[in-house]
Amino acid sequence: KTNRYTILWKHSPDELQAAWARLRETYINIWAMAGFSREGVASRLRALEDKHRACRHRLLQRWSMASAGPRPRPRPQPRPQALAAARRAQPGAGMGAFGLKKHRTS
Repeated sequence: KTNRYTILWKHSPDELQAAWARLRETYINIWAMAGFSREGVASRLRALEDKHRACRHRLLQRWSMASAGPRPRPRPQPRPQALAAARRAQPGAGMGAFGLKKHRTS
């Protein structure tokens, strides 16, 4: 299964930039061969790139964070509803059902 971020796991930003530069040049050449102004096509592409700049920046930040390696996740705490259900299911077990022990105070 893929999503809009999958490409970031398979390619670096430099690889994606190089691929875009090749695609961009090919796109401009095709429109120029069809009789359109290279400058006009390039101008439209620049406008689209400018519009998309903030999104590209966010994706680059996401890639940078992901490539830095996994961060330790906090251990999930049992929800109060789960604690109550465990107490009802096993009277006397209390917090022990979740591997938790009461702290005794003297």
